[in-house]
Amino acid sequence: MYDRTEQILEGYPIDFTGNMKGRGFSICTDAQGSYRLMEYSGSVHRLELLEQLLAHLDRHGIICEQLVRTKENELVKQGKVSDYYLRSYFYGEECDTRNKEAVIKCVRLLARLHIALERWELAEDELQEAPDYIVTIDKRMREMRKVKNYARSRKQRNDFERAYLTFYEEAITQALQAKEFLQDSGDASVKDQICHGDYNQHNLLFTSQGIAIVGFEKFRRETVVYDLANFLRKILEKHNWNGGLGMDLVMAYNAIRPLERAELLQLYARLLFPEKFWKITNRFYNAKKSQGVGVYGTKLEKLFVQEKKRQEFLSMLFYLIK
Repeated sequence: MYDRTEQILEGYPIDFTGNMKGRGFSICTDAQGSYRLMEYSGSVHRLELLEQLLAHLDRHGIICEQLVRTKENELVKQGKVSDYYLRSYFYGEECDTRNKEAVIKCVRLLARLHIALERWELAEDELQEAPDYIVTIDKRMREMRKVKNYARSRKQRNDFERAYLTFYEEAITQALQAKEFLQDSGDASVKDQICHGDYNQHNLLFTSQGIAIVGFEKFRRETVVYDLANFLRKILEKHNWNGGLGMDLVMAYNAIRPLERAELLQLYARLLFPEKFWKITNRFYNAKKSQGVGVYGTKLEKLFVQEKKRQEFLSMLFYLIK
């Protein structure tokens, strides 16, 4: 932060007792609690929507941060170099992904969050709809084909390129199947929802008040399955795609917010898409091809090891759709 924090904080109707600088933010305290002063470069309108969303969730019993307005009743405080906004802050431990009980609590909380978000009345034109996931899949498949063509053109292939070509056909087949399932799900019928946008263990804090959800900056108009699929993928990757745990998480969510068949198809399709393979593709494609080959190769090896378990879990999940 290049502006003096103390000068920015003077613009708020709070008697701050101290502050500690971080990277791009400051943690500030008063007699009641803590706050985080953040740099901001987005639109004021989006911040106003975020304020409304967080207040709505608070009324529905979801523990989350709240935005603080300035003395002039503004959400954005202008500094000499940057703009800032202030939000309440929680102290707590991030969700322990190794703790089954903790991650099940978090997926139940996700179901409660989605129920609360469904009750938030928002005009259709107030929040831009997320890109169609089918279009996203097409874009990612093009990247995968480009790396495949690059690897094939190499006369002397390294270990990464050989491994990539070995797994490519299976990955592209999974991507095509995911696209077909999305088309069958009737994507539009489950699209007009609001989701957190970045629901993961880092944004789930176990506090003395309960589990707090933070990091709503990426909230978006999107199927709520987006949140569920992302959370499941992050947790299961750390558990070698343990099918039993995966189904426990799905059923824990479903017990609170029952998933419609179209949503189950969406969930299956999003988890079927070879996300990890594409991420390796994307990083390799956007990096200098001669650098980091060993790192990419190691990531592919880990992917190969987990693939059988991933397919076993997907088979269990597909059984729910029938």
